[in-house]
Amino acid sequence: MLINFIIYMEVIETANKNNLVEYYRMDDNLNNLINKILIIQQGDYRINDIINKKGRRWEYSGKNVLSKNKYDDMILKKYLQINGLYQKINLETLLTTIENHTELNRLPCPTENELVMHLRLGDYEQFAKFLKKNYIEEIRIFLDKHPNIDKLTIVTAFSYGTWSKDSLHLKKDSPSWSCTKKTQEKNITNVTKVVKQIITEFPNLLVDIKSSNNIDEDFSYCIMSKYYIYDIGGFSKLVYELNKLRLTKNDALKFTV
Repeated sequence: MLINFIIYMEVIETANKNNLVEYYRMDDNLNNLINKILIIQQGDYRINDIINKKGRRWEYSGKNVLSKNKYDDMILKKYLQINGLYQKINLETLLTTIENHTELNRLPCPTENELVMHLRLGDYEQFAKFLKKNYIEEIRIFLDKHPNIDKLTIVTAFSYGTWSKDSLHLKKDSPSWSCTKKTQEKNITNVTKVVKQIITEFPNLLVDIKSSNNIDEDFSYCIMSKYYIYDIGGFSKLVYELNKLRLTKNDALKFTV
């Protein structure tokens, strides 16, 4: 009986050690993923605000995008040069601009078996809906419907629309949208919880994070995906509309070939 008890305790101890190793391995992986997320100061390059004429700076920023050389080879400027700053949004023109820009610059695109999910981080932490969607359920719906999916890429950045000195005359009582220690702590704490839940719930799904200083690259990556989950906020919903339009066009082409 004593020998059996000793063997039993050794088995338990080994199991506990293995669980501990797996726990720290997941923790390291989680930290590596979170550390990929970049802090982005949007400046004037706020795609959705300008295209959909949102907020107090859209016109000011739109004029800067059109006039400044640093935006010459960027999607938003190319689109505004075709469609104009004051015209109603033209999704077809915008999508064509994105597709041409993606091909010309050889931007990375998701694979056929990749689910892409956008998370709106940064200055959105002040809103009640911040990271409150049921991401687990949305991912599960896609996996159940498309069992070929073997990877999830979370496209995100700690994005802040801080007011420039030149635009402060437009601010009035608007929020500052600034990056502070407090806002970053809240962002990191909450996004870590979300990513950890995803990794735990879907252990067989490869999870990665894409975060680029090139806003156009992440914008394009989401739109060019076969499977896409959008988050709160106008930017993410604009991406959803463009992604849906692209997939609809591709389906239509299949029937005409």
